[in-house]
Amino acid sequence: MQAWVAARWDRDLKAREEVAAEAGEAREPGRARDRAEAREPVEAEEEGGEKMKVCIPTMGNSCMEEAVCQHFGRAPTFTVLDLDAGTIRVLTNVSEHMGGSGLPTEAIFAEGVQVMIVGGLGPKAVQFFAEQCVEVFVGATGTVKDAIEDWREGLLTKASSDNACKEHRH
Repeated sequence: MQAWVAARWDRDLKAREEVAAEAGEAREPGRARDRAEAREPVEAEEEGGEKMKVCIPTMGNSCMEEAVCQHFGRAPTFTVLDLDAGTIRVLTNVSEHMGGSGLPTEAIFAEGVQVMIVGGLGPKAVQFFAEQCVEVFVGATGTVKDAIEDWREGLLTKASSDNACKEHRH
């Protein structure tokens, strides 16, 4: 399934870039306007299949160029990629871990995410995601773009209680 998602993401992204270039709207990656647009919710039309959303805990709002946060629960933001619609949305972590209320998993579930790509996460988060049938892959490093590429290539490990973080020191 990962290969299909990767191929579709690449095809859709290239098509959008070509249309924008033809219209004279070529944009530089990471521009403030792009980041603001990415945060606006966009509903994808289903084309005979389920929507595929991937979420990565991140350090800020730079979308594909943002650094992966190595501690899921303490990530300042979550970058959600809708691979069917080709959109990116950045969510601020307002959970109790960041001085707010609720758990970080609640915002992820509300977005309808099917895949989490993380540096590391604790056993409770592994359990919560498993209960909601969200696939989780650990070992992500670098930027969001790097993490997606590593996931596509099968370089990340499926999360389990055995590889969950037992301490909060990373």
